[in-house]
Amino acid sequence: MSSGKIYHHISDNERAQICDEFQKGKSARAIAKVLGRAPSTISRELRKGCPDGVCPENRKGYNPLRAKEISRLARKRCGPKPKATPERLSAIKHGIVELRFSPEQIAGSDQFEELGVCVSTMYRWLDDDKLLGQYKKSLRRKGKRLKNGDGRLKTRFADAKGIEERPQGCIDRTEFGHFEVDTVVSVKGKKACLFTAVERKTRHTFVLKSDYCDTVGFDDLLKMLKKKVPEGCIKSITADRGSEFSNWKLMEEKHGIPIYFCNAHHPWEKGTNENTNGLIREFYPKKTDFTNVTQRDLYFNCIRFLHMRPRKVLGFKTSLDLFREECNNLLHLKCFA
Repeated sequence: MSSGKIYHHISDNERAQICDEFQKGKSARAIAKVLGRAPSTISRELRKGCPDGVCPENRKGYNPLRAKEISRLARKRCGPKPKATPERLSAIKHGIVELRFSPEQIAGSDQFEELGVCVSTMYRWLDDDKLLGQYKKSLRRKGKRLKNGDGRLKTRFADAKGIEERPQGCIDRTEFGHFEVDTVVSVKGKKACLFTAVERKTRHTFVLKSDYCDTVGFDDLLKMLKKKVPEGCIKSITADRGSEFSNWKLMEEKHGIPIYFCNAHHPWEKGTNENTNGLIREFYPKKTDFTNVTQRDLYFNCIRFLHMRPRKVLGFKTSLDLFREECNNLLHLKCFA
């Protein structure tokens, strides 16, 4: 057959035609030309339909029904052999029930070295009642496996920009407009939270109450920042790898703000925000339910005190004074640009 053609198995009509042409004395190559098939295909078909795979001299030995049955049996045997053989299932049952091994211990034990079954396959068989499902309860955890809940998150942050890629003005706090963001969560079981954003140079803080600690809340925070900060003054965002920031690519494209990420489980790499969240906890301690806290409540009970607080790191100036000063400087520069 020429390359590019799709191969089809011999049909019943073709077998009848092969039988007629073969009895007329035609060769396999001649029959192949009539049917538009490869000569090797016709040769194999003739061997299947003839006794012992040898065509007799009288040209009447080809039996289409015999050829069809042999093809059916051959197709039934093809494909990968089942891995869950009785021998393997019996060995795993022995390890779990009698030796009290876990699937991981079975896979790593020299005693089961020739088993050739990985841990995930064993657990899959334990989830199948037709295979090893009845022995699941013999496991110490009754077959319950620890879930890797952040597997998808690791993928989403795989090509995220690290904090070491931030501009030097952000790292040494000499440039205005670089923010660190995070969340302050409610008591366990409640979805409402606070999204916080702290400008690194002035330590000025923005707090947004959100009904859900998710990517929508992050989007709302960026919208609020763009309203509160002069246009073009938000130079970068630094966040952790929480699920609420997992749509960072979309947010970068939507708001035109580069987003950088701390290393996993390194909250101190955005210490300004962590410290600010600690200050907020003075007003809203842990186990606070933010469900019924309004944005107005946040301002009068917390935010205004943060803005009026003299900071030693700022020479005992307030973050609000320095923030306004930076904004005025930028607007002044724009006027004379």
